[in-house]
Amino acid sequence: MTLTEIYNAIQTPEYDFLRTNPKLVDGDVSRVVLIALGGSHAYGTDRPSSDLDIRGVAVNTPIDLLNGTDFEQLVDVPTDTVIYSLDKIIKLFCVRLYVIFQRAVPLRAVRPLGVLSIQHFKNV
Repeated sequence: MTLTEIYNAIQTPEYDFLRTNPKLVDGDVSRVVLIALGGSHAYGTDRPSSDLDIRGVAVNTPIDLLNGTDFEQLVDVPTDTVIYSLDKIIKLFCVRLYVIFQRAVPLRAVRPLGVLSIQHFKNV
């Protein structure tokens, strides 16, 4: 699957939650700072019939941080998508439980913070 095909796939209606969920979007601004591939696409074992496993990171809302009501992760089962809160992903990276992002995808959803994270963890 090419980057264009992946980008086009997440623009379909089944991925609308990436653009409408209040934990991921504030008005017209996306809180998603990183989108990457998981599963067989990340490991390079994908086949033409492989599904698309999307993983991502979203910045917590200021209200959630202040109230302590932040989310750990949002899971969309039909699309096999998991978006982690920045707070949770930092904890996971710090304790090195597992590597979530094997091959980061430079899509438009990636923000400068996501690019810095990719560069940092590629050098660790």
